[in-house]
Amino acid sequence: LGIGALLWAVLALVGLTLLPQPEGAVLAAMALVLMMRGANARWVLIGLERSVPVGWSRTAGEVLTALIVVIGVRGTGDLGLVPLAQFAGDALGALALLVVLRRMGFALPVRVDWHEVRGAFRGGWPLVLHATLAMLSFNADLIILRFFRDMATVGQYAVAYTLVSYLANLGSAFAVSVLPALSREWGIGYADLLKYAT
Repeated sequence: LGIGALLWAVLALVGLTLLPQPEGAVLAAMALVLMMRGANARWVLIGLERSVPVGWSRTAGEVLTALIVVIGVRGTGDLGLVPLAQFAGDALGALALLVVLRRMGFALPVRVDWHEVRGAFRGGWPLVLHATLAMLSFNADLIILRFFRDMATVGQYAVAYTLVSYLANLGSAFAVSVLPALSREWGIGYADLLKYAT
């Protein structure tokens, strides 16, 4: 949540001062979702191999976002409603998972254990770097295209790329879902290896 708030501040500043408008203002508003993504506890449930509540919470959030967009967006003047709809959907998803965790017996509010945080950063940086570079390469075309073409061209390109984006996200969803099971199996195998080595 803290990292999301910091990133929102940076992106809002860049969007409002350096980027062409209205895209810069939309980016500043859209970056609000980073805080809700940071507050989302799906990683806890995925780590516990409980992916069903994660799927349902994501579905509920996306349905809320879609309803707000379908009901409220009637023209280009309503563009500012789209980031707010996404923020509302992500907030619903995050809140739903916090309720699930509470019912499972996890204490809320969550306390920060800085020792664990440092360990996660030390051990997880390759995964974070991989995801960051993948997203950068995945979205760089839209950013570069906007500097050389008009908004309509970028919009048509983005719409045409929607199917590719959907299919790519299917692979990501599968990878995230099986990562805890693979990690557990690797841990068991590593422990067995150490036992036999001694």
